[in-house]
Amino acid sequence: MSSREEKKLIPVSADTASRALALAKRKMTSLSNLTEEALNLIVSLEEKLNLDAKSAYNMLNAIKTLRVLGGAFLPRQVVECLLDENCRSSKDRLLNRWYESGRLYGTYLRDSSSRDEAIKVLLENLRWDFSEVSVTNEGDQYRVRCIATSMSSEETEQLVKFLEGLIEGLMCKVENVEFIRGLIVARFKC
Repeated sequence: MSSREEKKLIPVSADTASRALALAKRKMTSLSNLTEEALNLIVSLEEKLNLDAKSAYNMLNAIKTLRVLGGAFLPRQVVECLLDENCRSSKDRLLNRWYESGRLYGTYLRDSSSRDEAIKVLLENLRWDFSEVSVTNEGDQYRVRCIATSMSSEETEQLVKFLEGLIEGLMCKVENVEFIRGLIVARFKC
């Protein structure tokens, strides 16, 4: 066998090949790269998430519908607090629920192979009105920056508590968090 990896031909309909070729051109990549990436993702969906491609597509379509119509994802602990008069009337209790929810999510994401990507995707889906979410890392140092000018001061503070909990759940240490209404910058070390 040569130094190049063995390749296989996979027959597909002419229409599918034409649509895929047009997509590859728009993405400025080769049809071969696009096909390999798609097949790897389909296999990962089955192996890691136990989802077939059609189910994953339908789920993402439903999430897009929620997003377009203003739906929001809230951690269950926060929803339960908002439904409980005693909890929702206490700012400290509500902030604690946001923090504890963040810790739970961080603990779950602790084993992610790409921690920065997992944090970014989680935050982007927690608040769809972000104009920017960036997570950068250099070695064991991370920086998270979130901007949503539509967030109130209270919502910003709640998200800060969630982020602090998330960082702790990841078994990392918050080094610095700066925030004003609609803007959060956090630095942490793992």
